[in-house]
Order: sequence, then structure tokens, then C-alpha cells
Amino acid sequence: MHYCIDGYNLLFYLFGTGKNELRSQRDQLIQSLNIKIESLSLNLSIVFDSHLCPGEATRSHFHHLEVLYSAEGVTADDFIIQMIANARNPTKEVVVTNDRELAMRAKHHRASTQNIENFLNWLNRRYSNQFRKNIVSSGKFKERPSSVASSPSSKKPLNPNTLLKSEPLPRIKLIPLPEPVKPLIPIIEDPKNAQGSFDFYLSKFQAENEKILEQEMNIKQEKKIKQGKLAKVEQIRGKPKKKDKNLSSLFKEPKQQNPNLPDMERWLKIFEDHDKKK
Repeated sequence: MHYCIDGYNLLFYLFGTGKNELRSQRDQLIQSLNIKIESLSLNLSIVFDSHLCPGEATRSHFHHLEVLYSAEGVTADDFIIQMIANARNPTKEVVVTNDRELAMRAKHHRASTQNIENFLNWLNRRYSNQFRKNIVSSGKFKERPSSVASSPSSKKPLNPNTLLKSEPLPRIKLIPLPEPVKPLIPIIEDPKNAQGSFDFYLSKFQAENEKILEQEMNIKQEKKIKQGKLAKVEQIRGKPKKKDKNLSSLFKEPKQQNPNLPDMERWLKIFEDHDKKK
């Protein structure tokens, strides 16, 4: 992967927007980046706007780091987009910037993007891991050759004081220190307050539990009352009604005592028999 960094976007992220010491800050940034990418063998270019650094060459190398300056009248953003458009494989280009417009344009040309904070975290983490591996493997930190063109047998350590013509500044950390995270839940240091809060929640829990038990008892009682009422209704409905024998006997089909009698006489005979039984 080839990493293309928006130079002044990174510089202003680390140092602010002041322009008084812009040149020395830029040299310090280049020096620090070079030490890390040489140790990690990264392919990285950093692009600066030419109008902020007059007199600089359009393209140069600081050991392992490629330093590019946009042409006169061309912004660094346009210069980066031209680099991606002319690349053999734009999908292997990674643009490092916090500029949303530049990131959108880079994605339009099929390049990947990464914001500055994530890139610095990743770079410092890899550099720290590499430093530990070198210590474990050899007992001391082995510096890589100061230049890609130097012979592999060269054992001279990399001296940052000789990398820049201008007087070097102390090495900086590329990642800003994060603010301490505030706890989401306040910590209670006073044991009396802690005990008081525990007793409060315990009493609240007991009150809620009593309410739930009372509701369950009321529901059970209501069920029992309903069941008792249903039992009474079924008991009442289950008893057969007494039939009036006197009335039922009136509507029974009379026995045919004498089929030769007329209907009127036959019914009169039935009523007379009924009165005698009384």
C-alpha cells in the first residue's frame, strides 16, 4: 500500500494554525515520520502546498520519505487527486487527511481514506511493536540504515541530529494525548453515603416486592370468589324441577275406556274420575 498524507492538514492537526515556525515544524514532522517509516519499511509520501513553502523543489526525498510540493497555482488536494488518477492501481492508494471533501474525491477515484488520528494510532502502535521485537531478538535496539541506497552491511546507527541542515528540534510524538475518560457512574468514596444508598434501594426493593405479593393474593382471592359463584350457579341449575302431578295428569293422553262413546262424554268421564281421586 502507498500512503499519501495531506501534509499541512497533519501539521495543523499537531501544532495548530500558527505560521511563525512553519518551516521548523515541517522539518520536525518530516524527521519524525522518516524514522518510523524506515523502521517499518512503509511506502509513504507527504504533500505540501507550494504557496506556503516558496522556493522548495517540487519533489524530493528525505531518506526513506518522499516529500512533494504542489506546483504553483495547484493546491495540495488537486495534486493528491492527480497522483491517484495517474496511479497504476488506485485501490492500493491510501489518502490520510481530515478534509472530508478531499476524502470524498479520493474515494470517487477508488482510493482508500483514513483520518489522521487513526493513522497516527496505527503508525505509533506498529512502531512500538517493532521496537519491542528488536529488543527481544538482539538485546538492544537495531537502527535501520539511514538511507535506502546505503549498503545492508552498514551498521552505523541513525543519528537524527544529522538528518536536517537546519538545527533540529526535539523529537515529537505524532499522536496527541487523549483526555482522561470521565466515569459514566459517579464513584461514591464515602462509605456512609454508600451504605445509605444501599439501604435506600433495599427498602425500595422490599416495598415493590410487597406490592407484587399483595397483588398476587388479591388475584387468588378473586379467583376463589368466582369459582364459588360458578359452583353455586351449577348446583342450582343441576337440581331438577318438581313437576306438578295434578297438572301433568290433566294433559296425559286419556285411556280409551270405551271407544264407542262420543268425544264429549269421554272427556266428561275423565274429569269426573279426576275429581273422585281428590
